[in-house]
Amino acid sequence: MKVTIHWNRIFGLLLAIIVVFIAIICFKLINKSSQFDHQDIGQCDMHEAQEIIDNLCELYSLGQVTGSQCSSLCNNNATIKLAQCLSLSESKIVLLMSMNTSSYVVLKSKRRYFDRQHTDLLFHDPIVSIPSALKTFYDIINSTLEGHMGSSITNLTHEHLIRRLFRHDRIENSVILLEKFDDVIVKYNDYYEHNLALSLTTELNTLFSLMTQHEFLLSNYYRSKHELMPKILGWCGHTYLTEHLTPLNHPMIEEQLYSDTWIPKAWLTNRLLQLVDSFDNELHAPLHLCDFQLSNLGISENGNIKLLDSDMAYFDRLIPLYPPDKCRKHSDCSYFDCSGYCDKRTRRCHLKRRINNNLQVLCDKILTKLLKSETIPLRLHDVLLSYVKKCSSPPGRYKRSNELKVGASSRLLRLMQVMLDGELRSANITSTKFCMADESVERFEIERIVDKRYRNNQLEYLIKWRGYPDSQNTWEPSSNIEGEQEADLLAEYEAFNKHQQQKIMNSGSRPAMNTQSPNKRRNDEMINSGLKKRPLGVGNNMQSVHTPTGFERGFEAEKVLGATDSAGELMLLVKWRQSDEADLVPARIVNMRCPSLVIDFYEQHSFWKRLPTLNQST
Repeated sequence: MKVTIHWNRIFGLLLAIIVVFIAIICFKLINKSSQFDHQDIGQCDMHEAQEIIDNLCELYSLGQVTGSQCSSLCNNNATIKLAQCLSLSESKIVLLMSMNTSSYVVLKSKRRYFDRQHTDLLFHDPIVSIPSALKTFYDIINSTLEGHMGSSITNLTHEHLIRRLFRHDRIENSVILLEKFDDVIVKYNDYYEHNLALSLTTELNTLFSLMTQHEFLLSNYYRSKHELMPKILGWCGHTYLTEHLTPLNHPMIEEQLYSDTWIPKAWLTNRLLQLVDSFDNELHAPLHLCDFQLSNLGISENGNIKLLDSDMAYFDRLIPLYPPDKCRKHSDCSYFDCSGYCDKRTRRCHLKRRINNNLQVLCDKILTKLLKSETIPLRLHDVLLSYVKKCSSPPGRYKRSNELKVGASSRLLRLMQVMLDGELRSANITSTKFCMADESVERFEIERIVDKRYRNNQLEYLIKWRGYPDSQNTWEPSSNIEGEQEADLLAEYEAFNKHQQQKIMNSGSRPAMNTQSPNKRRNDEMINSGLKKRPLGVGNNMQSVHTPTGFERGFEAEKVLGATDSAGELMLLVKWRQSDEADLVPARIVNMRCPSLVIDFYEQHSFWKRLPTLNQST
């Protein structure tokens, strides 16, 4: 009997078995990965958060950790208690702690537990030689600073380095750690006391667990720059306490920032520009924010915008731009918001330097959404939007790359700062006026309703805001006017308006037409020019004669001499090369025809280095 072998069927069966086997392996790998991710992210459970604090307090009672806030956190009459779990993962814990009924601080750490890993401790046994232990500790400090900050501190002595990293009043063994190292060698070279060795071992392990955390090291090293990063209030073991900041993505803050009101947007934009400027120029090297978003920024009680989360903030040459293998495109060399450069000839990433900058990311990710066209006043509209556009998408290119743009110019930052400073000073805004910390977000208060109109089939009211001049009056939709007090003001306005109409009807005469708009702003005097405003007509019955400007006559603009506000539109006084006369031209036209002249004009008349701060009187 002849046996027929169907090789096609056998081959198909083997192929099906292989596919099923590969599918099972992939499913297990994916399931394992998802379990790991779930374990890393974790759920912010209050019970688990309290267990972490209890474990820390147990170590404190055993004398294995120390810190200036341990007694406030762990004693029977503890003044710092867990209020809310904000974030809890294997790589970071963030807990909201209450100090009393109205004051809060934040407990942070890079890891959950103090000594679960072998590398968590610097000394596993009590130290035998105090000078030798201190020498090891100082070497660790220098290597840590070089790894986190890109440079080692060579101009400071050992004891001054301790003072720089940790406040002297929070050091328990200050007699040893803050004394000159040469004197310590002489005094403790042949001296050993067991209790002193145990105490010093505990404190050195505690300080080691803190200084290996990037966020703590950055905030405490630059604690004099308290307006940039959260203030460190103390520590206990591997955890540390910071001031409480309200994230800028808080719903109550976003509600105000993304409304149609201009002043809060100008205030926040100015603060963000100041923050970027400080990170670029006030530290030992530029600090690159590789995850620039509102959730990583917070506002303090006194109105300072600070870096809430600095885990992804790096100094020069420390940004992890290199991929594990060769790069194929520029995005392979980028790390979130920090853009790198791929050399397509060698297929290697460029030096560990960032191509874009913080200002460019700020404009691209935040300001383009925050500064909406319809909310910017006409006097700033065209110029400010052009600055934001150039800032978010600079015209220059990196070398011969058509894809990668260079960072935004600091010149644009200065120009925008000057414009916004002027806006805030004219509205008498101080640094604390728009403090939006915690739940108490300050809201604008309506003083009275001035007028109403219909626009795009929608009823709008002209609002006079309490504490602001008439120049800051804004048109608001009727849906934005809510609340009992606002309803009373609205009813009062409607009653007054109805009464006026009734008087007109009873008199039997028509009201005289008001040719001026109720929100028409008084024209400002021209800057740096003694020219008076030109009349539009000679008599009331004469129509205004349109005089062609230099652009319409084919002239070339030579210089911008001044600026003024005409009927709510920004006008620029332009000098022409082919004529000795100057014309008032709408700023939107000049911005399109010769933007460089506009920038030069603002730069020449913007003495930002001599401008007073918002806290000073104007």
